[in-house]
Amino acid sequence: MHKERPPQEATIVSRFFKKGIAVGLLLLIALTVGPSLLSAPADLLVRKSVGLTASGAAAFGTIKTWITGLTKPHQLAREAQKARRHTLRYMAQKYHLRELEEENRRLRRLLRMAETAPKPYLTARVMAVGGSNWFRTAVISTGEVEGCQGGSPVLDGHGVVGRLLDVNRHHSVVLLITDRRSAVGVALKNHPGVYGIVKGDGRDGAVLENLSRLVLPREGEELITSGLGGVFPKGLPVGKVAKVDPSSGRLRVSVQIAARLNDLQEVLVLTGYPRLPGPALLTPRLAIGRTTTPSPLEGESSPR
Repeated sequence: MHKERPPQEATIVSRFFKKGIAVGLLLLIALTVGPSLLSAPADLLVRKSVGLTASGAAAFGTIKTWITGLTKPHQLAREAQKARRHTLRYMAQKYHLRELEEENRRLRRLLRMAETAPKPYLTARVMAVGGSNWFRTAVISTGEVEGCQGGSPVLDGHGVVGRLLDVNRHHSVVLLITDRRSAVGVALKNHPGVYGIVKGDGRDGAVLENLSRLVLPREGEELITSGLGGVFPKGLPVGKVAKVDPSSGRLRVSVQIAARLNDLQEVLVLTGYPRLPGPALLTPRLAIGRTTTPSPLEGESSPR
């Protein structure tokens, strides 16, 4: 005969059994539906995270646009200033290159003139050009110390500029061919044996006078130094006939000077000239501003 358990012990066993069944059912349910229950919060977290990220990005873009809007005028001003600096630098470099190219062309022309001009000669830089309704002169950077003498012809790369009027120790004054006191003996290139005198008009040109024969020069006809009188060597370009006007009753022939007197930079001084019979025929040294005219030279007449 088994002994019966006390009522209190039976109650404890019953409760433990029921709790075990409950725990087992919970484990079974967890194993069955656990994966879906565990995945649900993760998906929700991802969706929330994506939503927050998108919202944050939108908010950041809005703030960035607002800040850019505030700083854009200042940035544009800085960029515009920078562009102006670049433009000015580019223009300065371009201008400098253009000056170098022009100087190179002038020196090449002067070199070609030097190759055909009689020697000896000096090169000089033009320091100043001045004039009035009467006087047309220039100052060059060579003088007596360098070997200059009064009356020497002065050329640029295109033709006759004038002759030395006043020679100092280290600079000289040039009487330009357009000065009213200037007179250069010329020959008409298309009329052999016809000579004349080119006289300055006191402005930017000259006139052809005292033709040795009654001929009518043609417009565009070239005029070269005649070489008569020994002041200028023969064959140097002087200019060309610009206009022939016989309507005034007296033939007036306007001359366009070959030399670029409005852009004198470098010149040649032919120190071997003038070649005159004696010193009495040399052009006297004249100070700028005097109204006296050079003495007539052999083969050339003085301005009237």
